[in-house]
Amino acid sequence: MLEIPELKFYFVHIHKNAGRATEQFLRKVSLSLDIQGVEANSHGGQSVHGHATSWMLCNRFPEMKEWRSAATIRDPLQRLLSAYYWIKGKPAGSEGLNETDLSTVTSFEGFVDKIHDCWSAVNVGNKEVYSAPNARVKFTPEQFVYPDQTSYLVGDDGVIVVDAMIRQEYLDTELPAFVASLFGDVPASLPRLDRVGPSEKMMTAADVDRQAIDKICEVYSRDYENLGYPKP
Repeated sequence: MLEIPELKFYFVHIHKNAGRATEQFLRKVSLSLDIQGVEANSHGGQSVHGHATSWMLCNRFPEMKEWRSAATIRDPLQRLLSAYYWIKGKPAGSEGLNETDLSTVTSFEGFVDKIHDCWSAVNVGNKEVYSAPNARVKFTPEQFVYPDQTSYLVGDDGVIVVDAMIRQEYLDTELPAFVASLFGDVPASLPRLDRVGPSEKMMTAADVDRQAIDKICEVYSRDYENLGYPKP
């Protein structure tokens, strides 16, 4: 999460959607235009979770309901592939999610199976665990939760409230265009967009078996419906 109070703007950082690169880009542009007070993971001196959803922010800080907002979005299958390889590639003991969280998983399809099993269970009972606007990533034997992107974007009524959704696949063009609309001015030379990906080469969508793809389409159906990506 990053905010620019002078512009009354906040950015929602969704897992594995080039959020860190986007935040760095926004920070660099702000500094080049002498815009002060840019904050990451805090608001008004209060600590905020780095992946706080729009719902979390606006309910905790009601004034932010009047702010402009943006998030980067991504094809749901590609996002899940990126998450799996990113987490698996981080050694045990690393900050945040790391290979320990996937100790019970031996393949991407196994990763999808555990997510789908958990989603199916809570879909019968407490669906809120998985897709509520305060859902959190959680990998335990009891719950294997990787929330959909929609949960980061919606308000109390389940309707998307984030103003701008920037596609990760077109970040190089859509982010500068958004920056121009946000700042009303941009530096003559924009900063470089630094992306960081998993260290291991990812399998492609074509390598994923059909059963796993069908489960992804089921679990992340809201994303396919709301974000404009075609189902594979």
